[in-house]
Amino acid sequence: MKKTLHLCGLFFLFIGLYLPVLAGEADDWDLLDSLDIEEDYAYECPEIPPAAHIHLGYRFVDLEGAARVFQYEYLEDSLMAGAELRMFPFPHRFFFDFDLANKEDYLTDLRYAYGDLVLLRWLNNTYYHNTKHVRLHDYNPMTPAPGVDIRDTGREYGVTARQNKFSLMVKSPRFPLHVYFDGFHLVKDGNIQQRNLLGSGYYNNLQRVSQERKLDNTTRIFTVGANSHLGFVEVDFAHVEKRFDVDGDPVLEDVYTASGFRPAGIYKHSSIPELEGSGNTLRIHTSYSGKWVAAASFLQNDRENNFSGAQSDVMIGAGSLMWSPKPGMTLSLRYTHRDLDHENPAHVTVADPGDSAAVFPYPAKKPVSSKTDTLSLTGKYRPIKGLTFRAKYDYRKVDRTNGGIWKLPESTTRNGFTLAADSRLHSTVLLNLKYVYKNVDDPAYNSEPEHSNGGRFALTWLPHPAVSLLFSYELDRQERDNLNFAGSGEYVGNDLPWYRETDLDNARIIGTFQVTPKLTLTGTYSYLQYDVVQDLVHENLAGDAQVDPDVPMEQNAHVFTVGISYHLSDALQLLGEISYTRSEAGFFPSSEDLLAPVSVASFSQMEQSYLLFHLTGHYSFNNGLGMELDYRYGDLEDRLDNIHDDIEDGEAHIVILSATKKW
Repeated sequence: MKKTLHLCGLFFLFIGLYLPVLAGEADDWDLLDSLDIEEDYAYECPEIPPAAHIHLGYRFVDLEGAARVFQYEYLEDSLMAGAELRMFPFPHRFFFDFDLANKEDYLTDLRYAYGDLVLLRWLNNTYYHNTKHVRLHDYNPMTPAPGVDIRDTGREYGVTARQNKFSLMVKSPRFPLHVYFDGFHLVKDGNIQQRNLLGSGYYNNLQRVSQERKLDNTTRIFTVGANSHLGFVEVDFAHVEKRFDVDGDPVLEDVYTASGFRPAGIYKHSSIPELEGSGNTLRIHTSYSGKWVAAASFLQNDRENNFSGAQSDVMIGAGSLMWSPKPGMTLSLRYTHRDLDHENPAHVTVADPGDSAAVFPYPAKKPVSSKTDTLSLTGKYRPIKGLTFRAKYDYRKVDRTNGGIWKLPESTTRNGFTLAADSRLHSTVLLNLKYVYKNVDDPAYNSEPEHSNGGRFALTWLPHPAVSLLFSYELDRQERDNLNFAGSGEYVGNDLPWYRETDLDNARIIGTFQVTPKLTLTGTYSYLQYDVVQDLVHENLAGDAQVDPDVPMEQNAHVFTVGISYHLSDALQLLGEISYTRSEAGFFPSSEDLLAPVSVASFSQMEQSYLLFHLTGHYSFNNGLGMELDYRYGDLEDRLDNIHDDIEDGEAHIVILSATKKW
């Protein structure tokens, strides 16, 4: 809090010291007002008549199977309505838009402006999310272990997100000073699936539980700030407050059996903590005109977990300098320092709410704090028209405190190079090339590579005024020569070091064809691939080390899309799109301990297809009346019928009939 008061005081002291300059600019405005300017030169804003429209309709839904066939649709029959109003009685400007798809999906947009002195906007976006329901199975029902407890059989889950954004900016009419306020308010409520390991919560005496959990969380972010042009520099200061509140089932309670020194009882678990934080940001930059441009920023942020008492302080300082020695050439240098300080209590407690004496402390590890320094040098050069080269070097070093407690390196260093070129080979051909290399010393996590080579190739071709073609291909090849497994130094007789290789590929082809002035076709094909091969280390139930070498994990997807736009007449327009996605994934260990009695691979093996068809027809009458028919069809299929994955077949039809009246 003291840091916040000090920063606020320094900022307003800085503004106060500059008030004489502002007063001088005000005198200049008075001088301009005193000039006798003929009325012939006065600008008059043209009159723009108000415009409005309303629409009313009904939405029919037919669903079979899982609702996740349309993941972000509330799949119930519903009435639809909407309205829009535009008014421009200068200097006032007003806009209002409301669109109701159903009781869980609606949009509201309100805007008001008074000249360029006041700008206000409120935006509400509410939508529904069909969340997944993972089925649990008892794979060894003959064993007298706790087994599986399913408390939500047949339950469908969904969450409504209500997002509100508010912004207000006020400008001084006499000098360049803006004061602004931004607000963000997000409420998520509904029901989700909660999966837990109960029983004793200790090794083999586990019970897998699936149950319903109510969700009612609120995120609030408020920002107030001001910026001004102070001579040849611009200064911006902002203060932000963040809150995350939990109202629905912040913590769960269940029966646990005895474990070690902790007796059987009802204990709390799966807490969703409430969070709060505040911060300040100061930004300064010089004028963007001229050969030299300098900028600096400072950020300070405090955060706290109100459930555990954990805290974090973040301090970030950055500065940059850009130089343009001649037209077509730019060099820039940027440096950033981040200081991240984490603190948490030395112990956490597990308590039985019904027994005041049943409070059991458990030691908590010290959190990892870090200091990060980043330096980047960027250059851009255009030797001739139609050819541009770009290059970038970046250096990053992270120094950690308490990293050894978590088996993390005390320091990580990264060097990276990026080379890119854009060339217009012909008036109809544009070529983009990019190459990225990264080298990391002592990566923190096994998923991070030590060496990475990536690139992008994109070709745009316009062979005919009515034809546009785009082909792009991206790849990334990552290698890790020394994986770090906890306790691996105790394993004897294994082939060290262990390794990991990662291949990422993404290809896309897009073609647009204007067959006739009224008919346009678009086709797209996308291919995505993510493959990992790495050594794995685990322990069996006896505590013996097990090494599974060269374990592959594969993911890929093919996406085909065809779109059509057809203006049959000035009054009738048709829009259509059909999309088909085929994706599959798998994880294939070879260790016998992971293949029996149920293979671990069966939980990750997936193959699904998704078909989406969308057709819209709109007809306009001469009196401002319009009719619209919108049809959507979705089909989600689990092609493996794998009982272990979270994919369920679903098929849905959505038909919308609506009428629109414009004025």
